[in-house]
Amino acid sequence: MRLNKVATWLFLLITEFTNLARQMEQEGYSRLSKLDKDEYYFTPEGYVVFTEKYLLRRGYCCKNGCRHCPYGYNIRTGKFDKKTP
Repeated sequence: MRLNKVATWLFLLITEFTNLARQMEQEGYSRLSKLDKDEYYFTPEGYVVFTEKYLLRRGYCCKNGCRHCPYGYNIRTGKFDKKTP
């Protein structure tokens, strides 16, 4: 019985968080509202992914292993695999 209460509470918490995140996205309630829509996108899981266009405009590599890193940084080796633009 207690497990059901915990599962219900967790489900409600996740649902509320998801709804809040969607509302924030729709209202542009973040720094993302200052970016062009082609400089980032949301994954189905709700993560923000910056595009190569944004990363180039930013002007440096953050060394976090970004999905669209134009600088070629490999987080596994800690080295740059291709020349920087």
